[in-house]
Amino acid sequence: MSLLIQTTRRKPGPRVPLVSLSIILVCFLLTLIGTRGGSAEQLIWIQQLSMQPELLSANIAELLWRAVTTVFLHIQWLHLIGNMAFLLVFGWPVEKKLGHALFLVLFLSSGMLVNLLLFYQQTALNASNLLPVIGASGSVSAIIGCYLGLFPRGKIGVYLPLGIFPQFTKLPALLVITAWFILQFIYTQQGTLSSLMAWKIHIGGFGIGLITAMIIRKIKP
Repeated sequence: MSLLIQTTRRKPGPRVPLVSLSIILVCFLLTLIGTRGGSAEQLIWIQQLSMQPELLSANIAELLWRAVTTVFLHIQWLHLIGNMAFLLVFGWPVEKKLGHALFLVLFLSSGMLVNLLLFYQQTALNASNLLPVIGASGSVSAIIGCYLGLFPRGKIGVYLPLGIFPQFTKLPALLVITAWFILQFIYTQQGTLSSLMAWKIHIGGFGIGLITAMIIRKIKP
């Protein structure tokens, strides 16, 4: 298992990633609340915050609200920790570059968009038996894509388990992100149909972030 550390030289900007840290805190609190009871309580919690086929009959305001809340919802600690670790590593330099407000807009809008697309795809396929659309994977993927677009020559510090003690080395961010992308693809291809659809969330979010970075670089070289 390796540990990532952001080592890209950062430009002047907000010194503390307040938005990233706030998102991490909210996600952990919601997961802690949602997993404290039994399976019945967890199911009610998921139904109240996630996107499910029943929302087709809801008004647009309720649908959009659920598209927001589902971004912060996780039901597995491993899923949460993985998302938040990548958000902290890649979100810090991206937030410093974009500023707090624009970073928050990117995080929320990308997550909402890919989750809405997946939601409508499921309902179009009449896949009512699929798991609810939840998680920040689309948003985090967008942040990773935006990082790659903003810092294509960035480097990531990695602790690798070589020998008795972990060894620290710096790897090109492109290499680390490519490895992450391949692993995501492998994991989802070996999973269920729901996992295959989740892969589309990763691709969609990553593309949104990359396009956003290209636009930002044109506006703010």
